[in-house]
Amino acid sequence: MEMHEFETSLQDIYDVEIHFINKDVDDTRIGSKGEITEDLLLVLEKIKIDSIDLTNKLGKITVYKDRQGRRHHTFNYITFNGIYKIKIHNNPLYTEWLCSYL
Repeated sequence: MEMHEFETSLQDIYDVEIHFINKDVDDTRIGSKGEITEDLLLVLEKIKIDSIDLTNKLGKITVYKDRQGRRHHTFNYITFNGIYKIKIHNNPLYTEWLCSYL
C-alpha cells in the first residue's frame, strides 16, 4: 500500500477531479470461489479545506463516472477507470452546511 498526501494553497477551488486511468483486468485478482483477492484502487482517507474536514461528506459532493459516462456511488473508493469529481462551493463552510441537508 502506498500513501500520498497533497497540499495546495489556491485561493478558489470549485472542483477537484481525480482521473483514475490505466487499470486493466490483470490488476484485479479473483479467487477460486469468485471473490476478489487483490485489487488496484484508490481510497480517499481525508479531504480537508482549511480546518473543514469534508471526508464524511464525499458521498454527497462527488460524481464518479466511468469511461462510458455511467454514474457510480462509491463514496471514498475509486475502483475503476473514470473520473471522480468533488464539487466544492466557493465557501467550504457552505459546502459542509449544504451537505447536512442533502
